[in-house]
Amino acid sequence: MKSEKNIFIAFILNLAFAIFEFIGGIFTGSVAIISDSIHDIGDAASIGIAFFLEKKSRKKPNEKYTYGYFGYSVIGGAITNLILLLGSAAVICNAIFRLVHPSPIRYDGMILLAVIGTAVNLIAALVTRGGGSVNQRAINLHMLEDVLGWVIVLIGAILMRFTDLYVIDPLMSIGVAIFISVNAFVGLRDIVYIFLQSVPCDADIEDIKKHLLEID
Repeated sequence: MKSEKNIFIAFILNLAFAIFEFIGGIFTGSVAIISDSIHDIGDAASIGIAFFLEKKSRKKPNEKYTYGYFGYSVIGGAITNLILLLGSAAVICNAIFRLVHPSPIRYDGMILLAVIGTAVNLIAALVTRGGGSVNQRAINLHMLEDVLGWVIVLIGAILMRFTDLYVIDPLMSIGVAIFISVNAFVGLRDIVYIFLQSVPCDADIEDIKKHLLEID
């Protein structure tokens, strides 16, 4: 299936870049980049889990799962959104610490890594866009988080290179984390509604009744 293939591509891109980022963080001496590489390794793990669950969700119904395995895809989306929320909370905590204790940054190395990071994660975001399952939408949000994060790193590094205002980076990081948290919370809420078997948000009950009553 296309969605499974897209998630697998995102997994490979994310894992490969996380390793590259870790090496780059050691080379530039940036603790922030090393921390983000560890975060990305966690991202890759969650995407790998999502890939496995998306694949399992395609299995046909049987005597044990008479409604099929669709729920596994939903669980994958829930795991991804939870990791997004936890990751965003960690980013906010780290950003607050950096606001209180600003540290010098090697701008040139950060700018180079940010350009590569933005490009790699943008490709992954484009690959996973438009997914029909909540699992793939959660993965796409994950990729969008990484793209925005690296764009922030790039803008912040350029601004700090000319102004030496170290508070720019943590402030922008907090903004991105809040944006991602809100979207992840909405995604998680929709998943809870699915498990509770509530009426889909785009379903009009009165319209359904009208069409049913028109049947002879």
